[in-house]
Amino acid sequence: MRVNYFDQHMIDINISEDKIQRDKKNDIDEKLDIISQYDTENASFINHTLKKAVNYLFQPNIQNTNYLVNEIPNNMSNETIIIYFDSFGESDTISEQLKKIASKVKKMIIVGNHKTRAINDFIFCVNIRNVQKIEKLVKGNDKIQFGFHVNSIDATKYYYSRMKKYFLNVLNQLNDLAVKELKADIEGTCSKILLNVNNFVSHYQTNMANIKLKKMMVVYSRLIKVIGKERLQNQVMFYDLDGQPSDMNIAMLNSISELIYVYQLSNDEERISYVYDKISEQMKEEAQKLQYCHFVNNACVGSRYGSQSFPNSKENGCCANTYLDKGKNCRYLKEDYSCSICSISCRVFTCQYLQERGIDHALWQYPLMDCSIRLFYRHRVVWDFFVPEERMLQRLKHGIQ
Repeated sequence: MRVNYFDQHMIDINISEDKIQRDKKNDIDEKLDIISQYDTENASFINHTLKKAVNYLFQPNIQNTNYLVNEIPNNMSNETIIIYFDSFGESDTISEQLKKIASKVKKMIIVGNHKTRAINDFIFCVNIRNVQKIEKLVKGNDKIQFGFHVNSIDATKYYYSRMKKYFLNVLNQLNDLAVKELKADIEGTCSKILLNVNNFVSHYQTNMANIKLKKMMVVYSRLIKVIGKERLQNQVMFYDLDGQPSDMNIAMLNSISELIYVYQLSNDEERISYVYDKISEQMKEEAQKLQYCHFVNNACVGSRYGSQSFPNSKENGCCANTYLDKGKNCRYLKEDYSCSICSISCRVFTCQYLQERGIDHALWQYPLMDCSIRLFYRHRVVWDFFVPEERMLQRLKHGIQ
């Protein structure tokens, strides 16, 4: 698989030790081969973490593209009102596909970053902030269906997370680096590349007319509460009317579907439990796949090389010599080094050493968390360390959006 890096470079992400040894045609592979011969601090981080991060963060997304439809569903009827999230500017001209869909239903409400106006007697454009207008248009109708135009959704901040931006920019610097320059000072060059503050800058250009994913899902959540789930037709449709959905939007389909599932759960306890478990598992998987703590003889990379005061222990990293358990392992650390209480706050935490090198679990990067839990309660997740899952769920259930 090859990743199109900000429409500038095609980068082969299937980096393996065997490939690096046998294939010198790729310039980045040659440089990684040179770096792999050194075991200094920053060269070691590139050798150990970079390849794992790129292979994990940009692995092919296995998505059910059956979500996508580009024609009129058979279950449409002239009694159905479709609330359709799309954004097409200020033009009163809508596509032929939309006209065909609208001709099969009672009313079509197109919600997006456009002005609120009527196109005709059965097609209405409503600004996404004007939720009351949408409520008024659907009042008294029993058959309501939601539709989403995938190419009108802006999910940039989730798809290009801080970790993705960081490692993409590191790869870009390696791509532009001259081999001669690298050989002149390998450790110094690796340090310069890894600690470049511009690694967190995104070069991806977004379409400002598109609907922000979070705004769209918050409006969807409010509408299904007002409308009532009993009036909703079961199927939510994702439309691919252009025939060319972006990789980002294909990747986000699963997140949007998960959010829709969460919003339709019957009570807050079920919702928060689902979100908590999913985010915990995702962060656990990231830690296992990237192995960014890079323990050697029970000493993590931060304690081996970091100059800051944390972690306080030379063994077992963040899970030892904490303010709760001075001079010993955390009381919740099991013999197999797993956490006995599934503390999401501890999983969110990354030390300064790793944050400077792109490892960041900021909760706004996870659409399932960012679009379903209010900011005030997400702050509790960040700071409430050593709190068992059951107690944290009780604290978070009031933060459901």
